[in-house]
Amino acid sequence: MPVITVDNLVKRFAGRAVLAGVSLRVEPGETVAVLGRSGTGKSVLLKSIIGLMDPDEGRVTILDRDLHAMSEAERLHARKDIGYVFQGAALFDSLTVQENVGFALYQLRVPEEEIREKVRERLRMVGLEHAIDQYPSELSGGMQKRVGLARAIINLPKVVLYDEPTTGLDPVTTDVINQIILRLRAKLGVTSVVVTHDVKSAFTISDRIIMLDQGRIVAEGTPEQIQASDNTWVQHFIHGRALESERVDTKLLPVVPRVSVRVRRAAAADNAPIAGAERRDTPSAAMPIPTLTPTPLASPEVVEPDDFTPNDESPAG
Repeated sequence: MPVITVDNLVKRFAGRAVLAGVSLRVEPGETVAVLGRSGTGKSVLLKSIIGLMDPDEGRVTILDRDLHAMSEAERLHARKDIGYVFQGAALFDSLTVQENVGFALYQLRVPEEEIREKVRERLRMVGLEHAIDQYPSELSGGMQKRVGLARAIINLPKVVLYDEPTTGLDPVTTDVINQIILRLRAKLGVTSVVVTHDVKSAFTISDRIIMLDQGRIVAEGTPEQIQASDNTWVQHFIHGRALESERVDTKLLPVVPRVSVRVRRAAAADNAPIAGAERRDTPSAAMPIPTLTPTPLASPEVVEPDDFTPNDESPAG
């Protein structure tokens, strides 16, 4: 039985259908990546699944519950089994890492000692146990994303929804986040939906990929099937190429005068202005260039697989 079911979902804003009849199924333990360009309805789909947005048409169920048919109090109770990783981490700047990760537990009035133990455990799972008393402003962007992930799994949920978990991160940090997502599935058996425009990440972490364009599903399949697709739009997207109809006619762009490198070098040697160019105060070409010694980069902190299984087995509340 599917963990998530979306039937003919329609969501409009100002009369425009951002989602125009989307249907999908997510099976237990499966990781589904939703790929698409900006503005194609990926995040709207995710928020509709968790009940943050109500559909204009169609039906959504998660863990055999229709969150949209529930009262707000019932939704809050049902969401204990669902983790949500917000785009940009969405941490409270005035709260410590412990207070951010354990936010839901504080709302349930769980004892302080128990909260700290559970928070420490979740932080250990994402390799940030040492940051428990720090503030978000003291953390890098990648570390903030991992804190947001720890918060999403505080109750050991059955489902985790990720909204652009690697956006704005460098390739190395992106790989760290991807490995954590894979280990969550392996160790906790969670079912996941990952919204992203990062093709490499989608191919790395997903069992199945759904591609959205203009509010509709245009392709669906395993990473191998998507890569082998004969759909022109799909191939252009996964290889980062614009369609012919989207390309800019360079003939319409203004022509910018260019000064050849040879002319620039000659002018610099004579300390003379280049014809037609604005004179600026620049260092002499003869000025010695200091030699810089690169500082070795520290290796990113990666979660070790043997140190990943949580000690507590049951969610709070």
